[in-house]
Amino acid sequence: MFGFEKDRSCLMPVDLFEIECDIPFFQERPKKFSSYKLPNFSELFYNPHFAEVGLYYNDEGIGGRIEAEIPFTGSEYPDFQKGDALELFIATKDMKKAASVSRFCHHFVLFPVEIASFYGKELSHFRQEDSRPISDPLPIEMVSDFDKKTYSMDFFIPKEALYGFEDRTEVMSFTYVLHSPKMKPQEFSVSYDNFQIAQMPSLWASLRLEKKP
Repeated sequence: MFGFEKDRSCLMPVDLFEIECDIPFFQERPKKFSSYKLPNFSELFYNPHFAEVGLYYNDEGIGGRIEAEIPFTGSEYPDFQKGDALELFIATKDMKKAASVSRFCHHFVLFPVEIASFYGKELSHFRQEDSRPISDPLPIEMVSDFDKKTYSMDFFIPKEALYGFEDRTEVMSFTYVLHSPKMKPQEFSVSYDNFQIAQMPSLWASLRLEKKP
């Protein structure tokens, strides 16, 4: 090898790709996790892969599931990066050519457990000329399960919290960062260390919405 393969401050393999994937339509929460599981790109970040992540959509919003292969330790807020937490970045439009964040972009943080009476918060920031109200409180549905070695999260974000979702395009933009106090973050399409993900939606993955059956 070349000796710099573990240096996350330099060019990484993920920087050479534009990540695209399909997400399915399910009117109700699907029973088979494999039917909506996202691909794993952890090797492109030189980071460990410690959870499977799934995503689907329907006319009412966007849902997903986390199956973590490590035990739940605990969640914190506002320092959510220090605990178990899922950051989601979702744009209801294709942002590949966007120069900056817009009102169609959303930055959420979700927790497996309730913290200060909520399971999630919207953290979005906008330019003044292209802003909108944020969802506070975030009307998220969350069901979590824990055992000694693993934990899971089933979540659903309703369309009321997704600006532009009613007029969504066939391609949306998305990425995530899964935090754990015991592991390096698990990333999807953008390096958490090298980029300000929330402010750079052009680097988010492209999600092609599969048509209704």
